[in-house]
Amino acid sequence: MSTSTKGALVVIGSGPGIGRTTAAHFASQGFQHIFLLSRNESRLAEDAKAVSAASSAAKVETLQIDVAGDEASLKKVFSKIDSKLKATGVPLEVVLYNAARVGPSKILEWEAKQLEEDLKMTTVSLYITFQWAIPHLVETSKSDSHNPAFFVTSGDLFRAPFPFLFSLSAGKAAQHNLVSSFHKAYSSQMHIAAVPIAGTVSDDAKVTTAQAVAEQFWKMYSQEKGKEGEMSVEMRDPDYESGVEELRKMVQGS
Repeated sequence: MSTSTKGALVVIGSGPGIGRTTAAHFASQGFQHIFLLSRNESRLAEDAKAVSAASSAAKVETLQIDVAGDEASLKKVFSKIDSKLKATGVPLEVVLYNAARVGPSKILEWEAKQLEEDLKMTTVSLYITFQWAIPHLVETSKSDSHNPAFFVTSGDLFRAPFPFLFSLSAGKAAQHNLVSSFHKAYSSQMHIAAVPIAGTVSDDAKVTTAQAVAEQFWKMYSQEKGKEGEMSVEMRDPDYESGVEELRKMVQGS
């Protein structure tokens, strides 16, 4: 087993933005084992390459999964991670839930099944992930050398929804409520928090670049163990409102 004091990071919803960048940042800071989960297999290979470039010492593995799929498939992937962690003796230390379908949904025209799928991705699968991860993180909290955390990428839509994004808004509201419940239940043992991002995540953003978000997650992870951290830390780009208005016009055609 490695002498590093950092454990394993699991990123659910890996991709070229927040997921990949956060994984690379944590790897560069000494995390021993990185698991990247996504339904896009070819993109996972690119993500793994980027994370490995950030740290030659970190073991990077990819697992294909559709978090909007069935519960059994998600639990099967978690079982695979359990086996790999048991084999290496590296504890689960941080989980980042970054899965969501980001896109417009026209109110009344959106199929109920599509709303159900969005809610499943943002909230139901998150709950299944909590069920798997919390016992591991509680065990990790018993070690003086680890600082367990569970982070969720959120958005301002949970409190300020838009009709043309109503499905994503509904999912983010339910998600935020769920994270708050787990924060209240387990904040004495680990840091559970959401980071609402009000803005487009891009290299051109003034505030909400993928690197800035990754550093925010690291800052939250690095908070003193045993002290209740913030449940929600918002990152707001000054161009957020204008960007939303442009999207509204594009979707509604006005």
